[in-house]
Amino acid sequence: MMRALTFLVLLVTSLAVMPSGQLQLIDALRASHPSALGALAVVAYPMGLLGVDALQLPAGTLSPGLACAAGAMLGALAWHRHAEVPLETAA
Repeated sequence: MMRALTFLVLLVTSLAVMPSGQLQLIDALRASHPSALGALAVVAYPMGLLGVDALQLPAGTLSPGLACAAGAMLGALAWHRHAEVPLETAA
């Protein structure tokens, strides 16, 4: 998990340093056809979606990010249901 977070931090930081990387991700987000880079851009550079009508984007661009978010939420709900968390009292 820590490696995944480190990778995302490095990716987003490198995008801020290299403007050409930002341009490639923005172009992939605004493309009329879905691509793997566009799906990565939704997760790694969500600021590129500012000012874009999400209903005009191809479904393949938004679907992976939305599926990951929904899966993470369902996983957290499933974990919470089976977790044994002791109640603490403030005395």
